[in-house]
Amino acid sequence: MPTAAVTFFDMLSGAFGPCALFAAGLFMGSRRVQADPVEVSWVVLVKLAIQPLITWWLAYHVFGLSGLWAAAAVIHAALHTGVPVFVVAQRYGTYVQRSSAAVVVSTALSVFNPVCTVDTSRRKVAQSAVTPDCLAVSRQYLARLHKSDTRRLTA
Repeated sequence: MPTAAVTFFDMLSGAFGPCALFAAGLFMGSRRVQADPVEVSWVVLVKLAIQPLITWWLAYHVFGLSGLWAAAAVIHAALHTGVPVFVVAQRYGTYVQRSSAAVVVSTALSVFNPVCTVDTSRRKVAQSAVTPDCLAVSRQYLARLHKSDTRRLTA
């Protein structure tokens, strides 16, 4: 494949995610949150509090993870409800108002989520998470991944 085409598709693929999020944000921003507040509150509570607690228990006590891996699992579980929930609801025409409300409310509240800041592994993560070796391994892995993607496109 010509270099210009590969460059074009690389740029296009890099723009897909931000454009999709921007479009979903425009659609959700133009609507009022009209879902049942009790139901949305319950969904947001489960997503921002109960799911991270279950993940913490699974990561530390069931799977025996420690350091960066366990902390990453807990922090990822404490993130807001993702936009794909809204996209799927809109596609199938069901729970559109509830899903958009859950995305908006959980996104607003996830900024203040104490689970992200009060992780019991804080001390362990500070000791082992971001070491120069860890960063070097991450960079090598990403470079290898990029090379394999480039080979696949040019083949």
